[in-house]
Amino acid sequence: MNRLVIEKPFGKDTSSCEDMMEKIMADWKEEEIYRIDHFLGEEMVRTLPHLRFGNEQLIEPLLNKEKVSAVKVELLEKIGCEGRGGYFDEFGMIRDVLQNHLLQVALMVALEKPESLEGDALRDEKRKVLQAMRPVEMKDAVFGQYIKGAGKPGYVEDESVEDKQSRTETFSNTVIWIDNEKWKGVPFILCGGKALDTDLCRVTIQLKTPKNPLYSQSKPTELRIELFPEPKVYFMMQTKTPGLEDKPQRTEVMLDYKTTWPNERVPGAYETVLRAVIHGDQTMFIREDELIASWKVYTPLLHEYEKENGPKPIEYEYGSSGPKESAELEKRVGFVRSD
Repeated sequence: MNRLVIEKPFGKDTSSCEDMMEKIMADWKEEEIYRIDHFLGEEMVRTLPHLRFGNEQLIEPLLNKEKVSAVKVELLEKIGCEGRGGYFDEFGMIRDVLQNHLLQVALMVALEKPESLEGDALRDEKRKVLQAMRPVEMKDAVFGQYIKGAGKPGYVEDESVEDKQSRTETFSNTVIWIDNEKWKGVPFILCGGKALDTDLCRVTIQLKTPKNPLYSQSKPTELRIELFPEPKVYFMMQTKTPGLEDKPQRTEVMLDYKTTWPNERVPGAYETVLRAVIHGDQTMFIREDELIASWKVYTPLLHEYEKENGPKPIEYEYGSSGPKESAELEKRVGFVRSD
């Protein structure tokens, strides 16, 4: 069988993506096309359906609007856009990270149980969730751009950025709402940024506080899945400190890949997806209908932001935690920052 392997960016918005796919599909069949989003090859993203459906009695009862207060998917990087400004200024954080990588991870959390974990079954369920997503509104978005700090130049000061008046976002935090029975009313927060104070990629599923708790909780119980710097799965949950007194404390109950499998090598994401291409397995690749639906979530927001009189990005210093408006947005939709 012939195979066409292509990697994002797949256009810049819904119409340009549709145009690109129309041209490709003139010569190639859908079953011959492998659209790479390498995040779907990441070990912990591949672990998500096994974590959910391999522990169905434990995990699945938690994943719904009755139990979850918020879901956050974040990709934070210490490095800025040094030397990559030419590319990045054409796309920005939403097109580079949120509309694809982080949205795909969010779908793995939100989808219903598929008939299997192979072929189109998983992709069918992802498409259903995408079709239930509202397009992101400006009131549910924060755009930021880093300025000089920590001895590093600001974004527009980089030699590779030609437009010194650029409004390209190097940080974006957006809230997505899913209008289906399982998730209606639960915010899915997708946050990505460069030139920050930490390197982290993590999924946080924050649980609601019980109506009549026996113990007061200053922070909610959370299920966390970390992609990097180290692959981990853990609950942040209430327990008791050792000793004679009944003193509650929030702590980690963790599956650490390094500790559990010290001699196992975790394959790189591209290793995994390219192996799947060789074996003709399309499970980890983006189908056309799924791709178009994902653009519809973000295209209206991007067009509004990029108007000539659109908003300016909020400045934040290189090496900081990002714009304070990002934390304010999360607080407004009910997410409690724990760290």
